[in-house]
Amino acid sequence: MKTRGRCGRLLGTRRMAVGMVLVMTCGLAAAQSPQASGAAVPHDAAYMKAREQIVDLLASESVEKIEFVAVTYDEAMNLINTATDSYLEGAIKPLGGVEPAREYGVEVLRGLEDHKVRFKNEDGIDLVGKRVLSIKTADEARQLGEVVERVAEIVHEATPGHGISIRRAAEKVFETLLPSAGTSQSLVTQYAVRLRTMTSSDREQLIEYLRE
Repeated sequence: MKTRGRCGRLLGTRRMAVGMVLVMTCGLAAAQSPQASGAAVPHDAAYMKAREQIVDLLASESVEKIEFVAVTYDEAMNLINTATDSYLEGAIKPLGGVEPAREYGVEVLRGLEDHKVRFKNEDGIDLVGKRVLSIKTADEARQLGEVVERVAEIVHEATPGHGISIRRAAEKVFETLLPSAGTSQSLVTQYAVRLRTMTSSDREQLIEYLRE
């Protein structure tokens, strides 16, 4: 069964799997307020504009590597809003403001969409076709925001003065994370853990790799 959320006229849809139910969303749903997704304080117009663009992107059909799993349209949108606010509230300060946070957020998500999920197993590297980051809970939505923020920080450190594509650099970062096959941990959780536990030496090597 497939259902579609409509906002006036349908602008674009995004798969949100729910067992047998695929809830489709459209970009105009980004107009929900931060308070609706649990954010504690109001934000200015620049924040809301950045937020709207990232929510629109996550809710669009152009993003297929991230799947928001929910029973209803509203629950799916809450997961998208939670991921977006988690990213922005973590990224604005280290990236130097709302506008760079918006730019890096959008381009890192596009890099995530470009990357191939590469699993590490007993035999080495195992490439897995169309594996996606499945977001089922508010915690996983916050982890998605954290993952995008951490990758954005790494790419931001690598890019100044080097003419590096943010999108391509983000793709390269995601392809180095190498989650483990056969574990009960979700893919987004594994990505978050790998980024949290990266040593300063590993980070420096990764930044040099991005500059190659």
